[in-house]
Amino acid sequence: RSQLEQKYKIGGLKKDFISGDREERAAKRQACFGSFRSRGGDETPSILETHSVLEVTRRDYKERVRKFEEFVSEVRLPFASVMEIDAALVEYLDMMFLEGFTVEEANKTVAAWVWHRADHSKKAGHK
Repeated sequence: RSQLEQKYKIGGLKKDFISGDREERAAKRQACFGSFRSRGGDETPSILETHSVLEVTRRDYKERVRKFEEFVSEVRLPFASVMEIDAALVEYLDMMFLEGFTVEEANKTVAAWVWHRADHSKKAGHK
């Protein structure tokens, strides 16, 4: 078996969630995360969204989001709707480009926002 089949990394902790039959995998997952509870349609992050990145990446993303939101506040951009946030992000990326940031830094900023505000990326198709 490959290493991926043996271990699945979640939030920086290695947990064996792949081996065994369905019932064994369910028991391991529920021991770690609890049993299924509907979020009732609210926009809190899902288990998979919450644990999709490691802790070090979460910290990096939070800092990138903080800087973006600080920029929005300083420039006084509208920031209420998905469309306004999208426009503000474009402004921020333009500023980053003009200040010499790399495409990699811009991509990480977009990834940070999408991870931080997954509810916005879900709504983007529902303007």
